[in-house]
Amino acid sequence: MAGTVLKREDDGAHHLVRTPRANRNLSQKLGTFSTLSEGLDYAALGVTGFNFYSPRGALQKVLPYAQLRRQALWRWSPKPARNSWRCSSPANMPG
Repeated sequence: MAGTVLKREDDGAHHLVRTPRANRNLSQKLGTFSTLSEGLDYAALGVTGFNFYSPRGALQKVLPYAQLRRQALWRWSPKPARNSWRCSSPANMPG
C-alpha cells in the first residue's frame, strides 16, 4: 500500500494511522512561499499530510507531505530512457 501509514496491532491486523493535524517542531508559515514547490518542500519537513476518507468516514489512504514530495521529485527527475534506440518520437518515450 504505497502512501499509507500502517500501525500493527497486537492481534496482527494492520490499521491506517492518520497524519497529525499540527507540526510541533515546525512553525506555521502562511503565504510566504513564491511557488507551490517551495511550500511543499517546507511542509515536507514536518509530519502532517493528507488523509483520505471514504464516504462513510473510514480512513482509506494516508499521504504525508514528505512522501508527496519524494514522489514528486521522483516523477519529475530525469530518468535514463529504456531502450532509447526505440524512442523515435516523444509518444514512444517510456514513463
